[in-house]
Amino acid sequence: MSRIVYAWELGAGYGHLAAFLPLAKALRAAGHEVTFVIKELTHAETLLGPEHFTYLQAPLWQLPLERLTHPVNYAEILFKVGYLSKPGVTGLVKAWRKQLDLLRPDLLIVDHGPTPLLASRGASFKRMTLGSSFYAPPQTTPMPSFRPEAQVTPAKLLETENLALSVINAVAQEQQLPPLNALCDLFDVDTNLLCTFPELDLYPQRGVAEYVGPALSLDEGTPFDWPSTSGPKVFVYLQAGFAHTENIIAALSALPVRAVVHSPMLDQALVQKYTQANLLFSNTPLHMGQASLEADIAICNAGMGTVSAMLLAGTPMLLFPTHQEQFMQASAVIRLGAGMMVTNPGQQPEFQKWIMDLITQQRYHLAAAAFQDKYRDFHQAQQIEKILARCEQLLQR
Repeated sequence: MSRIVYAWELGAGYGHLAAFLPLAKALRAAGHEVTFVIKELTHAETLLGPEHFTYLQAPLWQLPLERLTHPVNYAEILFKVGYLSKPGVTGLVKAWRKQLDLLRPDLLIVDHGPTPLLASRGASFKRMTLGSSFYAPPQTTPMPSFRPEAQVTPAKLLETENLALSVINAVAQEQQLPPLNALCDLFDVDTNLLCTFPELDLYPQRGVAEYVGPALSLDEGTPFDWPSTSGPKVFVYLQAGFAHTENIIAALSALPVRAVVHSPMLDQALVQKYTQANLLFSNTPLHMGQASLEADIAICNAGMGTVSAMLLAGTPMLLFPTHQEQFMQASAVIRLGAGMMVTNPGQQPEFQKWIMDLITQQRYHLAAAAFQDKYRDFHQAQQIEKILARCEQLLQR
């Protein structure tokens, strides 16, 4: 039996855990012990408790840095989570190293976790990155900007990388870790598996990579009944606290559609205000396999798992990204022609029009159906078997 540690440091929502859970079960069935070190405990007991997995709180940067501008590259994401502060990064690295020392993994699987990658440099155990293409940028110098509209020069990108690199290498020297020659060396691991398809890679300029398809949890969540009224079926999954949730619900309440709305910690006053025959509300995760196959359209914030599930089912989407990764994922859907994206609803938003345009305009449905047809042979079980085999290969080296 081998000890495997799953590390998740950055990002939000239960999608990280839900995506890894099927693989964790497969690893345990193969005789391995899996421990989760995770950013958010909010949904840990709901998802991991019934499976009796051990989970621990990940060391995290807690101080918000409000004065920083919207990041344009991965280095500037690091700035927002402490990588402008040598003492701050030192504390994070020491905490991660201590956890790893106590857990003694044979294999570390990193979801989105720059600090566990840094803290584990030079370790005797194997290391794998597994997850969205956002978590593992192309290993170039400088790494690409993910905001091409900002027109950031390569020199400026390199300047920000060198600033992060100076802090990282100062910490590395003090903690006796191998230094980085370039920031992209942070992602120099034994195996990097991208849980997406080439068309949905957030860095379309990446080049050669090992794509294994999305890590989904289509069989998790609660089955549900659609409202008994008539009309197209609309599945809505919006993150907690999303600013336009009520506007979207109000639009759906006025349209001839049947909508199922899932949003964690949904305000009960809002639910009561809009409870009617054509709307169903749920605070708990719903069965994504059922939702993706049965919905005519979906409305979401462009999370990787939801986007992948919908496209594999040929379901077009109305996307409301709230951060850079979601914007990049939504942009990939737009390149496919399989949805619409709204980043700034403006002073007079047209939520009803956007919803009906997505329902009635066939080009969106045809593009989503083309993607579905291309990847018709993709099956979650085969993907899990492939990742499991790669894990076994690493453990046997």
